Formats: sequence, structure tokens, C-alpha cells
Amino acid sequence: LKMNNAANAPEWGTISSGEYSVHKIQKYTYSTNVGGNGQNAYHDIAGGNYLTFNPTSTNDFIFFSGWSVVYDAASASGGAVYVNYGTSTTLSSSDTKVQYHGTHSNYCGGASDFYRTLYNNSILPCSGLSAGTNYYAELAGATHNTGNNSDFNHAVNSIGSDGRHGLMLIHYKKN
Repeated sequence: LKMNNAANAPEWGTISSGEYSVHKIQKYTYSTNVGGNGQNAYHDIAGGNYLTFNPTSTNDFIFFSGWSVVYDAASASGGAVYVNYGTSTTLSSSDTKVQYHGTHSNYCGGASDFYRTLYNNSILPCSGLSAGTNYYAELAGATHNTGNNSDFNHAVNSIGSDGRHGLMLIHYKKN
């Protein structure tokens, strides 16, 4: 539905979709607390939740947006969240990390009782992927501390309908 040339009445027509169009939008949320101790580049904070994408061509790209509410119990701790993806629904530390910036990327050197929300927004070009193959993605966590507990998906006051952890993808298909 679009406006006619006189801009005074709606009519059916064809609208140009540009160079890319949205092929798929998908999201999961999760709210169970997951503890992470020590220096570790992978914590499964998604609780078995994952998103699925299947590139239609190597010119497609995937936009990810994820978040987790995090609590660090003591000073000299920190961490990160990032997208982890692979070709199996059983994702692990051996799968591919997208925009992983290390265990120090969000560090609370002198603070204790440190509450925050960590975000990860990233773009995955499908140029290195196989068109027609199913890929699975989750939000994963990383920690840097000396045995002090870092909690991902932490319960802080009341949480809205988006949970304490979530990941969304938008698959853009090359036209």
C-alpha cells in the first residue's frame, strides 16, 4: 500500500526494496542466573536458547543485538558478552566468536557489588559462510576474576518482559 501521485489516496503498488531486504527477524530471552568464575573465555549463559539463520547467498549479512544483566561480587573482576555461532545446536567454546573483545573488555578494577548491563551489537557478513547451511547463534559470556563470582542474567529488582538476557538477529538478504 502506498500513496498515489497526488498524495491524497492510498493505492496498491510495487515499492523498490533497495539493495538489501529483511529476510528474517528472530529473538530469544532468558532470565536464569548463570555464575561464572575465574578467567574463562566462554560461559554458556543462554541456557540452551539459540537463534537460527540460513544465508541465501554469501552477500547476505546478519545483525545481532544482545544483552545480559551482570553482577560482579568483588573488585578486580570483569567480563564480556559476545555472539557465539556454529553449525550445531550444541554450541560450545570451540565455536566461532563474533566481536569477542577479551575477558578484560568490561573491567571493574576497584569496585565491589558492581551491577551493569553488558551489550553486544555486531554485524556478521556471510561472505565466509555457506549459503543454504543452517547456523545457530547464542549470546555467550566471558569472565576475568580471581575466583570471585560474576553472575550473568542476574536478578536486579524487577525485570521487564525482555528478561535479563536476550539476543536478537536481523538477517538482511542481498536483493
